[in-house]
Amino acid sequence: MKVAIKKIEYMPVARIFSWSHVGRNDSLKVSNFVDGPYNELKFTPLSASLEEEWMESTSGNYSQVKVSGVIRADKMAMRNILSSLVVTRNIFRITCVNEQKYVVGSLDFTPKTLFKLIISELTTSEYQFTITSKSPHGIVYDTSL
Repeated sequence: MKVAIKKIEYMPVARIFSWSHVGRNDSLKVSNFVDGPYNELKFTPLSASLEEEWMESTSGNYSQVKVSGVIRADKMAMRNILSSLVVTRNIFRITCVNEQKYVVGSLDFTPKTLFKLIISELTTSEYQFTITSKSPHGIVYDTSL
């Protein structure tokens, strides 16, 4: 599955409560398990996508999720974005162009966030970002309003 992304939000795992076992690609009202609002990650329009692939291993099946795109911002704002995403562990809520919401990550399986500098100008920077997650339950469909 690969879909285009309309909006990316993130929340530190310190502000979420553990939800009970979630089955493969289950749905869940995630708002019941979070404390506070999400922060929005602004990205270059039409640059982001969400991809999920199920893999087999000797210990069982697992989901590999990849969210990627491009962020362009002034250098000071970019420094704040990078520090808030790389230093803290976060979960991500992804809104696709069809308005379906997905949650990538959980308390037990936090995603990794990587940034690669593409362009560095005098006042702005552009980074390619990749958010990856491996888990036995896969993407969670968020039924919150």
